[in-house]
Amino acid sequence: MLFTTKTSEFAILHKLNVRLVCVVRIIYYLCIVKQNIMKTKKYVSYLRCSTAKQTLGIEAQRTINNDYISSHSGEIVAEYVEHESGKNDNRIELNRALDLCKKQGLTLMIAKLDRLSRNISFIFQLRDSGIDIVVPTLPELNTLTLGIFSTIAQNERETISLRTKQALNELKLKGVVLGMPDNLKNNLDTAISNSVKTRQNKAKNKENNIKAAAFIRSLRANGTTWKNVLTQLNQNGFKASMGGQFSLIQAQRLNK
Repeated sequence: MLFTTKTSEFAILHKLNVRLVCVVRIIYYLCIVKQNIMKTKKYVSYLRCSTAKQTLGIEAQRTINNDYISSHSGEIVAEYVEHESGKNDNRIELNRALDLCKKQGLTLMIAKLDRLSRNISFIFQLRDSGIDIVVPTLPELNTLTLGIFSTIAQNERETISLRTKQALNELKLKGVVLGMPDNLKNNLDTAISNSVKTRQNKAKNKENNIKAAAFIRSLRANGTTWKNVLTQLNQNGFKASMGGQFSLIQAQRLNK
């Protein structure tokens, strides 16, 4: 009887121990999951191009950032796209991205450093503000190298600007009129309309020339003289590029 009682108590204690072990394991796994979640770094992606037409540039930057996330543990929680010159450091979308980083302790991600700015003082101000920056194309970027790369970026901007000014000055010296011609500036709609008509006329002339060339070859294959070829062309309504009748030289060119 005593043996039976001890056996029952042992069985109960065993079950309690098994359940306690299970509970401890569950708590342990939950702690690990929580730690992993907390370790997942969160980023704010900032994409910039100078004009709205440069959609491929934006897509290329997005791909670079996404590839970085794929190869590192992290998550892009917000994306800001801006179409503004890099010379302007007071940008609406950039300011929004920076505000979000400051409020939530997020890391700013820029595919290339020059997409942020080529102004070294601006980049240093951003660094001193305490916002973490990640540049996927510069994995070696840190507090020290940031100054070096920023200096290179600013020098590149100044060099590009100088070369552009020198090239424009050379054109001016040669008498080239820079800027939009007056006929386009003052009559832009008319210019566009004329351009469309010109392209349409060229397309029609190309089609007419193909038909005329086939007609000429057919006549010449039957031994028709060039004088009679011209007569046949004009009698059958074929027109030259300028809308007039075919000359001998024009007909012979189409026969080549």
